[in-house]
Amino acid sequence: MIPGLRPPGDPHAVTGSDGWFAIEDRRAGEKVDLLFWRTGYVTERRPGIEAGAAAPLAVELRPASQVSGTVTSGDRPVRRRAHHALAQCRGGRPGGTASS
Repeated sequence: MIPGLRPPGDPHAVTGSDGWFAIEDRRAGEKVDLLFWRTGYVTERRPGIEAGAAAPLAVELRPASQVSGTVTSGDRPVRRRAHHALAQCRGGRPGGTASS
């Protein structure tokens, strides 16, 4: 999951004012992949979480940042149809890419 991207559809749960959440009706021991997101924060992914685990899950969302700039050709800005891509680095190596 690329930071900032959101899954389609409505979320399965929304946190309360204290940050608590619960996703109901999962079979004990079932493995689920969870995503946590909020505008202004980096999306957090937790794959393979076991439903019914003894300890509640602790998730920390980190504030998001942005990269911005201007695409030019010579001394003029390119106003239309310039393509942008994001390449994430993990462990010093480029990882997955996504176009926008």
